[in-house]
Amino acid sequence: MKSNTLKIKNGTLELKAEGWNDVRKMLKKVQFICKLHDMEWVDVEHRGFTMMVEKDNDIEQLAQEFEGWEKGKKEDEK
Repeated sequence: MKSNTLKIKNGTLELKAEGWNDVRKMLKKVQFICKLHDMEWVDVEHRGFTMMVEKDNDIEQLAQEFEGWEKGKKEDEK
């Protein structure tokens, strides 16, 4: 990761992680934080795609949703 910042803004915890290449690793880390702090869910924005990560989400399914969105975005740019 290039940079990490953690801040609370308007009662919302915000973690900014830039430079992640592996969306699955990033989502697993977010899910770990969610479990560790007993949060029901965390909204994650990654490369312009927003997804809700819950304690018990299937990470592979979330990663596939992201990859499908990313593929569609690249096709739209052509």
